[in-house]
Amino acid sequence: MIGRIIATMCILTAMGLLVQAQTSDSPEKVPAENIQVVTAKKVSNPRLDISVMAPERQLDFWLGEWNVKWEQGQGTNSVQRILDGKVLHENFRGNWSGSHPFNGNSFSVYVATEKTWKQTWVDNQGGYADLKGNAEGSSFILMREQINDGQRILQRMLFTDIRRNSFTWDWQLSRNGGTTWVSNWKIEYTRK
Repeated sequence: MIGRIIATMCILTAMGLLVQAQTSDSPEKVPAENIQVVTAKKVSNPRLDISVMAPERQLDFWLGEWNVKWEQGQGTNSVQRILDGKVLHENFRGNWSGSHPFNGNSFSVYVATEKTWKQTWVDNQGGYADLKGNAEGSSFILMREQINDGQRILQRMLFTDIRRNSFTWDWQLSRNGGTTWVSNWKIEYTRK
């Protein structure tokens, strides 16, 4: 009987249901009637643990069609695998407070020989960025260094609160070698 209950709990967990069992003794000594289901609820947007994924799949959470929204604008973003599945192509379309469009494309690839992701970004304002990075814990970080008026500035895009249907993207900079970071542009992603 205990074996069937454990198997049922595993199936419910695999279906996206959270199940907690409460017992007072070891499983082999507890009668089935003493096992209580404390909670059983559907998790529609579970947090993803990208750190356990194969490195070349750690950006897969980003794939798909997205609505994007930030304090002074909104838009869409489409991210697809291209070139035999080895490259992620991003097609960003946005507007700042309804005024001017901000459109850009990026290409991201996992370089296995360097064990790192690399991204190249270009946009309709003549912007260009080359970044590299990896998953760090439950976040994904792509970073670059830029020299501006003789000062070394670190820039990074930080993907956090990564879930199946949403995440937060934050463009940050540091003027002190990464000791502190300032957020310049935070975007909330919601899957279409």
